[in-house]
Amino acid sequence: MALAALYLFGLHPASGMSGGTLFLLVGWAIPSLLPLLLALWAALSCRCRVPLRLGAFAIVLVLASVNTHLPALVGQMLATKNSEWQVDRQVERDDRYSFVQQENAPVLALAQPILPRVTWHGSERCMCLYLHGNGDALYRAGLDDFFGKSALINVADGYGFHFEVTANPDERTGTVTVQFRDQQGIAATFRQHGIPLIPALQDLGGDGLRGTNIATHGVDLLLHDNIVLTLLSSWLPSYFDRQDFAAFMDAATVSPQ
Repeated sequence: MALAALYLFGLHPASGMSGGTLFLLVGWAIPSLLPLLLALWAALSCRCRVPLRLGAFAIVLVLASVNTHLPALVGQMLATKNSEWQVDRQVERDDRYSFVQQENAPVLALAQPILPRVTWHGSERCMCLYLHGNGDALYRAGLDDFFGKSALINVADGYGFHFEVTANPDERTGTVTVQFRDQQGIAATFRQHGIPLIPALQDLGGDGLRGTNIATHGVDLLLHDNIVLTLLSSWLPSYFDRQDFAAFMDAATVSPQ
């Protein structure tokens, strides 16, 4: 409890520069340290042989690290990709298609739902910590390999590569739609169904952390910003159907003449 309180204290804007400095020095390691200490306690408390103690250590470490994201972990392990695409005409690969236009939506699509929803950064301008949505967890992160980081920039002209998220009635899963649009309209469409969703992160102010963020996003970081979930996310298949999207890109685009 003391470590958890120290972590949240370091994140809270009321702790000022001293709290932020403490967080940057040691606080960031607490989410990984807590499951490790719990697993060590379980292994040492087990009055059994060494192999069983090691097994108890590994099981408790994983369960304590995953904690409330266990349903997301099971869902990601059992998920099957359900995607479809259609190409009406090919488009040239040029600067117009280096951007993604994110339509306004109340939800975000996740490719790695076991990761924390947010991530923290330090700002020299305000000498504080602030939160961003965790790009590594988002479905859109899968587009970086095809369009680069500029794929996250909005464009206003209506042409280019569009990205939309539509929630199902349960609001926990939905459909991702990506389209090439040009002067003639929609040229090619890719859709993937059954993607896990979360409410859009609209309250993350860029100049620091607010109290509501500490109560929700700070706890999310404390529970899930650990090394075990990071390693699991690199091992588990992403919800983003990279293979089918690559085939879509090959069929929908041609190199400039």
